[in-house]
Amino acid sequence: MAIHVGWDSFPSHPPRSTRVTWGVYDGIHLGHQAVLHGLSAWARESGAESVVLTFDPHPQAFLRQVEIPLVMPVAERVRLIARCGIDTVIVIPFDGPFSELSPERFYVDLLKGRLGAGGILIGYDARFGHRGSGAGPELRALAAPDGIPVRSSDPCLLDGRPVKSSRLREAIARGDLAGARAMMRRPVCLVGPVVTGDRRGRQLGFPTANLDCRGLVLPPSGVYAIRGWERPRGGGAVGDEEAGPFPGAMYIGSRPTFGPSGRAVVEVHFIGFPPDRDLYGATLRIELVRQLRGDMAFAHAGALKARIAEDCAQALETLRDGSPTGPAADCAASTEPPAARP
Repeated sequence: MAIHVGWDSFPSHPPRSTRVTWGVYDGIHLGHQAVLHGLSAWARESGAESVVLTFDPHPQAFLRQVEIPLVMPVAERVRLIARCGIDTVIVIPFDGPFSELSPERFYVDLLKGRLGAGGILIGYDARFGHRGSGAGPELRALAAPDGIPVRSSDPCLLDGRPVKSSRLREAIARGDLAGARAMMRRPVCLVGPVVTGDRRGRQLGFPTANLDCRGLVLPPSGVYAIRGWERPRGGGAVGDEEAGPFPGAMYIGSRPTFGPSGRAVVEVHFIGFPPDRDLYGATLRIELVRQLRGDMAFAHAGALKARIAEDCAQALETLRDGSPTGPAADCAASTEPPAARP
């Protein structure tokens, strides 16, 4: 799969016809998977190239100047888009000039012009152009004179409600891991680089990898049973295998035992992991299996150390109970591509 950040490396005249869609695709939930699988299948049937435009930052974060914690970083989003059979992903910096494009210019300059779209597939609620002023009817009216077909997918319903990224983020934030898993058909994961911490875990006999999860939506504070994987150093290719899984326990919180802290930390302890193995700078993917307890303050470090030992034992017991993992960690294992409506 080809990955482009911005337009500079994308050919000004694509070598073959394309089938195109666009969106933030945060979380790659079931609704996203329906569009992506549908686009891939349509492109293959047509002998065309499947192209996905995605955006960074989130358009609403830019337009409203607010922070929108996301389910996954952009690199992980791109990896999962690729696993749905997409040929090319273009990450568009969502900035002032791009946000000012009218629906007509978005269609004429980008979809028809730069991408050479021979077909367009959109989600049921897709918007485009300045402040989302364009939708399906406007797109069909623009594309009809050029003979470019526009297809749309139906909403993916779960418990009678459409699956959306905002609903997914809300489920994770309130700790509904089962609900979030159902919306993605894969486990909830945190993905981020390992950064330097204060080494308190090592001093307590439980060395931890401090995960940089800035910009991501976090579940409630506490301790979780987890499985972890280490990504190939240097980013690796989309299909590169990860090292793991490693059983462990993860702490999310402000470490109240050591005094008030204004920020939440994410600390991962892999049980039985070689103590001399250096994870600094590595990227980890952490599957959240179950919350074991909430955050707690302890009277002294010794009490905390004893409780961490209990947490690790409980984590191993939880993991032995079994939980879906492996191939279900990407959208290639999800449902067959549904039919899209013309």
